[in-house]
Amino acid sequence: MFEKILQKNEELVNYLYFFNKILIFFLASYLSFKIRINQEQFYNYFQITVIFIMISIIIQNLFGKSTRFYDKSMKSFIIKDIYFFVISLLLLIFLAAIFKVTDQYSRIWLFLFIFFTSLFLVLHKIIYNWFYNSIISANLFTKNVLLIGEFESVKNLIKKLSKENKYHFRICIFTDKNSKKDYFPIQKIKLDENINKNINYYKISQIWIVQSDNFNSNKILEKLSATPIDIRTVYSDNFNKEHYVEKLDGYNIYETSISPFYGVNLLLKIFLDYFLGIIFFIISLPFIAVFGILILIEDGRPIFFIQKRHGWDNHIINIYKLRSLKKNNSLKQVKEGDGRVLKVGKFIRKFSIDELPQFINVLKGEMSIVGPRPHALEHNNEFSQKIKGFMQRHRCKPGLTGLAQVKGLRGPTPLKEQMAKRFEQDILYIKKWNIFLDLYIIFKTMIVFLFQKVD
Repeated sequence: MFEKILQKNEELVNYLYFFNKILIFFLASYLSFKIRINQEQFYNYFQITVIFIMISIIIQNLFGKSTRFYDKSMKSFIIKDIYFFVISLLLLIFLAAIFKVTDQYSRIWLFLFIFFTSLFLVLHKIIYNWFYNSIISANLFTKNVLLIGEFESVKNLIKKLSKENKYHFRICIFTDKNSKKDYFPIQKIKLDENINKNINYYKISQIWIVQSDNFNSNKILEKLSATPIDIRTVYSDNFNKEHYVEKLDGYNIYETSISPFYGVNLLLKIFLDYFLGIIFFIISLPFIAVFGILILIEDGRPIFFIQKRHGWDNHIINIYKLRSLKKNNSLKQVKEGDGRVLKVGKFIRKFSIDELPQFINVLKGEMSIVGPRPHALEHNNEFSQKIKGFMQRHRCKPGLTGLAQVKGLRGPTPLKEQMAKRFEQDILYIKKWNIFLDLYIIFKTMIVFLFQKVD
């Protein structure tokens, strides 16, 4: 999941780095105070440290170049850390002189603060670079990439970026007819009906379209419309320079189709899932136990129904439900008055009790509390042929409830028109998603679930 949090950029890594710097300022100030100053005067030095930090934040926001990715270079360290530290300190001294409060603070404390801050900033940069390299080497957020482009363009990109540990080039598709049979460092596949199977098999999280002369990416994007993977376009020049999201060894990388689920907001969603997931799962355990016994009495084992569904990026997951149908039945969608439904099954389906075991999927990180409801693989295969872009609803984790469900689009969807309406709401959720929308859907679900059947 780390690679998803950092899928679009590394803002979380940068936030952590900046937060550490604030701690360094406080630590340096406190050590300088303890060495030289009387304990009773600490409040004044704490105040001046807070003011210094506020000045530092303002200076960096006004004059610092915003970057989406963590920069390990010493040039970045000198400019963003040392230079802005000096400018902020001079501005603090200037303001103290204007308000005539310089006599209230010890010069020895100031010199010690400069010494400790400089020392800690250098040590912090060294340690943080080591930390960053370590989590990349451990593949904690390495992204598996599918490359699409002409043979020479793809070959040159792999050659140049082979040492870029953040990206693992797994498979490639050549768009030209130059089908060379010599050795190639990664597996070659075709852009055909098996593309999604290959994406699942190689656990691809990004698709890169490598642009070159006389290359038309529109046809490629059209063929990828059924693929919910994030897509980026790569240029080897300075095309549209101001809008590229990442620069790697002479290549500019642009966003073409990126899921909004990334960064700090995704981290908050994950926290919400685990926090509420644990609470709701504990509350649901007595219901699962009681109705599990009733299922056992009426129709024997198994109690749980396990079915493969598509998860994020079309990856296959096993979801858990209390079994509401008789054993050995087909996967046709349940209709009103369906004879396959158990007596206890009618009750647990009406009140969504059969979905409670899916909190296990939430705690395993395979599902979210809020997201598009997962359908059986057979149903996805059917409707992906009938509704254009249908698999785009898997650009996030599937959920226990979603925007479509709270809008009343629940229950069986045997007709294309019914599924199309649900699909529209799923795509709207993905486009408009934020953490407050999740909270709204959770609240709305708690109100309406007693009165509507579930799918």
